[in-house]
Amino acid sequence: FGAASGASGILGTGAFTSVEADRSVSVEVADDADALLAMEPSSGPNGEYAAADGGTIALDFADTDAGGRGLGTDSVYEFDDVFRITNQGTQPVYVWATFSGASGNFTPDGSDTDIYLYPNGDSDDRLRDSDDDVLYLGVGQSASIGVFVNSTDVTTDQELTMTVNADAENPASGAVVGGEGVGSDPVDHA
Repeated sequence: FGAASGASGILGTGAFTSVEADRSVSVEVADDADALLAMEPSSGPNGEYAAADGGTIALDFADTDAGGRGLGTDSVYEFDDVFRITNQGTQPVYVWATFSGASGNFTPDGSDTDIYLYPNGDSDDRLRDSDDDVLYLGVGQSASIGVFVNSTDVTTDQELTMTVNADAENPASGAVVGGEGVGSDPVDHA
């Protein structure tokens, strides 16, 4: 018994210079609706502006079934409940979006942006970058996402890239808003 005890002490110190160990890793990709941060078009009337294109959600404010051909110039639009975001992961996350690729006078970023996402019908909660508001989603929580677009002084069509970000750490210097329409204080989620 004494010899075995001494040997385990030598092996159990954890002192080593380096180690290499092969392990298997499985990574699966899923369509946006089935991903850990799931995104899918809303079932409401503004869900028409979101579509699952090749498994990825895309927003399109052009042609409508009723004959609309795009957004009017010199206008400000708020489209409530365009798509839903659901946290299907294993920990709470903070969510926001950024836009890029604009041309002309259309400003997709900064504090005076012409486009941003907002949760639960409240366009004052601007999920436009990590310095502004962020959406807190606990595990299993969802939020209805709207889109704000200001077309004032825009004279050309815009093809943008939207990047939806999620982080387990709160990156915001602004407010934290909650999923399911419940406002939250950042201190509650630390």
